[in-house]
Amino acid sequence: MKYILALLNSKLFFLWLSYKGKRKGDMLELYQKPLSEIPIIFSSEMISFERLIVTVLFTKSKSQINDKVKNEHIYNFLQEVIDGCVFELYFEQHMKEKEINIIDDVKNCLKKSGINEDFESLSEETKKQKTWELYKEMSTGIIQIKMTDFITKSPDILKPILQS
Repeated sequence: MKYILALLNSKLFFLWLSYKGKRKGDMLELYQKPLSEIPIIFSSEMISFERLIVTVLFTKSKSQINDKVKNEHIYNFLQEVIDGCVFELYFEQHMKEKEINIIDDVKNCLKKSGINEDFESLSEETKKQKTWELYKEMSTGIIQIKMTDFITKSPDILKPILQS
């Protein structure tokens, strides 16, 4: 279920639904037909998406993760990472050709940060620590570099999605 939540909250799906559904300002009014036509890819990467979603949801908690960076910034960054992973699910070959694929890098960061299936059962302080480690690793490493290249290396596919 968290995997589908990640897909539905992505920029790619928002753009797709804005063409298939009915737009009301910044919101979408969705009916059965566009919802039933959503092209959901079930992937072996679902576990990584679920771990990212759990971490993103934790950043919405009232407790500040780190005094250097606001939770909202961490939340927005992790949402962008999820968008990048969704792009890779749907444009895998393109992203590999352009060397902007990030799913394997995300899996490595999750592993290095110790974010695994027991994240939700950890103490709040441990969750903060692991979330901060994940954010630092992703925002200062190869993932950030590749995400910065999405627009320049993919002007025909990713740029229109990101700028919509």
